[in-house]
Amino acid sequence: MAEYLNLCTEISFPEGPAFDQQGQLWLVDKDGESIIRISKDNKQIIHTGGHPNGIAINMEGQVIFCDSGYNSIRCYDPESRELTTLCRKLDAAVLKMPNDLAIDTLQQIIFTCPGDRLDDPEGYICVYNNKSKLYKLTERLCYPNGLALSLDGKYLYVAETGKRRIWKGAWDAENGNWIQPKPWAATAGPVSGGPDGIAIDEKGWVYAAIYGSGLVQAFNNDGILEKQWQLPGHYPTNLAFTPGRPGAQSGLVVTEVETGSVLMIPLERKGILC
Repeated sequence: MAEYLNLCTEISFPEGPAFDQQGQLWLVDKDGESIIRISKDNKQIIHTGGHPNGIAINMEGQVIFCDSGYNSIRCYDPESRELTTLCRKLDAAVLKMPNDLAIDTLQQIIFTCPGDRLDDPEGYICVYNNKSKLYKLTERLCYPNGLALSLDGKYLYVAETGKRRIWKGAWDAENGNWIQPKPWAATAGPVSGGPDGIAIDEKGWVYAAIYGSGLVQAFNNDGILEKQWQLPGHYPTNLAFTPGRPGAQSGLVVTEVETGSVLMIPLERKGILC
């Protein structure tokens, strides 16, 4: 079996893949200022402006996405086709180029704000809770990037690209707290590469797109590197597991910038839908 399959091409800066409850694949074209929906042989492009980055689908089927161009968290509703801004300022300060996000069991949005430099130590993580309150979760990280919750929602993993490592800590959804986060895994590859997006499978393994090296790396439950795949381009940005529907090819979908493509690594394991 091939190491990867090519699902889609000719996207200027693909990022943030996520599947909705109907099995449709959503992603963004950051440089194209657009969200893309792919279903069967159809590709729909929704112009958003700004620079859309990571996305997640909430329980209502809305596409929640980071916009580093507008320094905001935004929402696209496929039913009404409306675009709204959920938050843009933390106290009096504009958000620091939101990059990626995850939605917890209480539909609260956890997102990273890295800025625009890998060596900037002032990156932070925010929560936009289910009472529309925005607050800073933690700070002083070097380019916090991709993040994902465990299958049971009890642990939050965050990629710190500038330090080439992944953090893990308990997630207290009720109080919106990240408890005792610690460096959990170190990613391999050249110095120029670091973990971008991450995804978690049904067994609790963490998969990271290593931007700059062309690698996808899989870490076991103890944070040990178990396997890696070399992609045709050097700049994978993010990844998501297919829904695992009967009769459909299953695997890990990866967005890759150098080739402008959406790839899939065939895998038997399933992941978390959104």
